[in-house]
This record gives sequence, structure tokens and C-alpha cells, in this order.
Amino acid sequence: MTRQTRSTTFRQNTLYRVRRPRGESLQYLKQRSSFWIAALSLLTFITGNMLGQHGWYAFWHAVVGGFDDSLITYTGTVPPIAFVPDYARWSQPDTQYRDVPTAVLIPLPPYTQKFSDPQAHAVYSIGHMGSYQTREEGSGSHPGIDIRAPEGTPIRSIANGIVTQVRERDGFGKLIIIRHPHMPDPEHPVAETVLHSVYAHLREQFVTEGEVVRKGQEIGLSGSTGIVTGPHLHFQIDRDNVEWHPYWPFTGTDLRRAGWTLMEAINKGLNQEQGYAHTVNPMIFVQANFPPVTVVAVGEETPALTVLPETETWSRARILATMIARREKRTERRMARQRFVERQLTAAAGTPDIALQQEIKLPAPIEQHVNGVAIEHDGFFRDGIRETVTLELQDAQGTAVTSPGSPLHLQILTGYGEADFNPATLSELDFQDGRATVTVMPKGTRTVVLRVLPFESISAPLRYGER
Repeated sequence: MTRQTRSTTFRQNTLYRVRRPRGESLQYLKQRSSFWIAALSLLTFITGNMLGQHGWYAFWHAVVGGFDDSLITYTGTVPPIAFVPDYARWSQPDTQYRDVPTAVLIPLPPYTQKFSDPQAHAVYSIGHMGSYQTREEGSGSHPGIDIRAPEGTPIRSIANGIVTQVRERDGFGKLIIIRHPHMPDPEHPVAETVLHSVYAHLREQFVTEGEVVRKGQEIGLSGSTGIVTGPHLHFQIDRDNVEWHPYWPFTGTDLRRAGWTLMEAINKGLNQEQGYAHTVNPMIFVQANFPPVTVVAVGEETPALTVLPETETWSRARILATMIARREKRTERRMARQRFVERQLTAAAGTPDIALQQEIKLPAPIEQHVNGVAIEHDGFFRDGIRETVTLELQDAQGTAVTSPGSPLHLQILTGYGEADFNPATLSELDFQDGRATVTVMPKGTRTVVLRVLPFESISAPLRYGER
């Protein structure tokens, strides 16, 4: 007998369709705080990871393809090193910076283009575009300046900027490069430019690529990584128009063509002109501490760039107008003196003025070319007392120039420290027999070093204290 089994299938049907309100899922999630905690944690992780590794610069570069330079303002410059040992009292080359007694630490001495100061000569082991033979500036093709510093010396950013490179390269060792927008152009301080500061041979790097840094912020420690003969900081400033940073004036191909080693090429000044064209004398620029640049409207449509001094806002038009008025006044005085002399000669000769003009001719001065300015002072200043400084125009041989062959537009600034000047700008008409005087009022007790543009002339230090 066969037993048959019947399978029964049950089907469930809804009696009526229920419409769920819109946003019910979202409402459900809103009621579950754990969901939002997890979402916030994920967002924080992603953002923190991006910013921690690359900084805002890389983040915005990845998102929008660039960085807004308007977020970086120029507020002046500081030297890359604040203090170094006084090597006349402390000469232990293997000492770490932390072991140097505070009593022998001194502010980084002012850099001069001629290594005449023994203290500066001990700190700056090679000048800008110098050689390893003489170490003097302009004697080779070494871009930037080498600053002798013990291992572990704090290195700081010279100005506000954005870190673009934190890496290690064979020759430079561990290096940091910072991009500085809105910097005064050292060749024309009333115009803006972009510069790149380079800090090489470091032991430690405290910043990351894309990080925004402040003026004076500690970015690393000095060391002796890369190709070095001792601990020091290689400090250079590149212009923005070069294809790579750090800029070097010659390549491996240039070396092979010349048949020289790296040291020979530096000492022989290979491509020195390119080094001058694409880099800036870093310490001279830092010591100048140019005031910020702003745009001032002249007329209705023509914008002009001008420097804003710390004490008073001067437009470019006002500066030029002041210099022109001063020149006209000096010219008028000179012509009046000349007419007075002519009248005296006329009276002595007993001849009419017309005859004098025809027969007596004053010899024309021999025009000379000005190559620099010598700055003289007594070396000290006191509280609240203006100091008198003498400027002398000089030619390439250091001889006084009494009759400049072309108009002069000299600007007096501080290469180190702070001070007010009267006058702060000079023309050739301010000089009598090649010499002019300027009064200086230092601010505070900080040592002051004067700088005269456009000749890059630097004075000896003007120190606080009694004579």
C-alpha cells in the first residue's frame, strides 16, 4: 500500500499596504548616537591624517589645486639662528649646543660682505657666491652662506611662509625649504616677490611639508648631515623663477664639460653669474628687515607699489615729490652760490657781468662713478640721544667721489636692530664734497647696523653703551 504525502505551501499576504514616512531611516539614525560618534571619528581620522602628514597646503592643493597666498602675510625677517657661541671664548668644535654655557652665547653677529670683523669671520665660514679658498663673498660660485653652529643649534624660519620640502639629499643632507610670498624684492624693495629660504645639513626637522610657519618659529636643529667638514648651517635664499630648489648654479653635466670636480668648480666660480641671477644674498636680505609692501592708488587707474615704514605711511609719489623738491632746492642754492662767486669775481676784475660770462668760465667738475658708500660713526649710542653718522660716496677703488656722474637715490635702512633716520632718503645733492650726515635714533638697546641701498653698503655695529 502506498502512502502519499501532500506538501502544503503557505503564503502570507498583507491585508493592507503601510506607507512609511519619508526620512524614517534618517530619523532612526538620528536617534542612534553611536552612528554619529562613529561618523565623526572617521572624519576626524581622515582629516587629521591628511593634515598631520601633509598640512593644509597639501590638503587644499589636493582639493582645489592650490593655496591662497593671501593667507600668508609678510611681517619682517629674523636671522635663521638667534645665538651662537663667542668663538673667541669658546672653541670646542665637538660640543653640543645644549652644553655651551649661556655666558658665552652671543646674538648672531651681523654679516658683512667683507670679512673684516674677526668675530663675524669666525661665524661665517663662507660668503655668498664665495669659494673654499678665500671664503670671501664673490670669490666663487657657492650660493648662500655657511654659518658655523654647534650640533643641535635651534634653526628658525626667517619669515612667515609655507614649508614646501622636508627631505634628505646627498649633498645637502637633511634640509627644509620654505616658500615666502609677498616678500619685498631685494633689488626693488617697493615691489613684491616670492622667495624660497633653504636650511641644509640639519640634524632634526620639526616641520612637515605643507605646514604654515611663523617668523622666528623653530623648524629644526643644526647638524652635519650631507657633505660637510663640520657642523654648520647652509643658508640660502632662492628666487621664484628657478626650475628647482635648492638652486645650484651648475649641474653634473656642466662639471663633466668643464672637467672639474665639485670643489674646483666652486673655487673657479663656475656659472657665478647664474648664481647671482637666481639667488639672493641671504644674510644681507634678512638683516635689511624691509618694511612691508602695499598697493597705493595713484590717480584713478594707475596702481603703484610703495614701502610702508613703521612710523609713517609714505606713498611712492610723496617720496619722489619730496626728493624732487629737495633736489630743486639744493640746485637753487648751488646756483645762488655760483652767482655770488661770479659777482665777487666781477667786482674784483672791474668788468661787467656780460664780459665775465664771456671771458671767465668756472672749470666743470670731473664726473665720477659711485660704486659704494662708506658709513662712519663712533661705534656707540646712548638712550634718547641722536647719533650722527657720516656717509661718503666712493668709487670702485674706495676713493671719495666728490662729483657723482649720475643721479643718486639712496635709502637708509637697518641691517640689524631698529632705528629712525633723518633723512631716510638722500640724493646726490645732499652730499657736499662727497660727504653727507644723517642722524640716527636707535630704538631700545639692541645693536644697530646701518645699510644703504642700492649699494648694499653695511656699517660697523653701533652698540649701546658709553664710549
